[in-house]
Amino acid sequence: MLASLDSTESFFTPLVQGVKMRSERQQNGKFLLPSAEWSAEHEVEIKTWFADQNVN
Repeated sequence: MLASLDSTESFFTPLVQGVKMRSERQQNGKFLLPSAEWSAEHEVEIKTWFADQNVN
């Protein structure tokens, strides 16, 4: 179900046999992670964003 959403905010990797990955998702994508320092400075903002996503 998640792999078939119209939204392109996230691309899920299907783990169920027979479910195909979306064609827009790069097979060898690169994770872009912020530095630990940046993450620490924005900790409250990040946690609030995730909490808000779970409520909506």
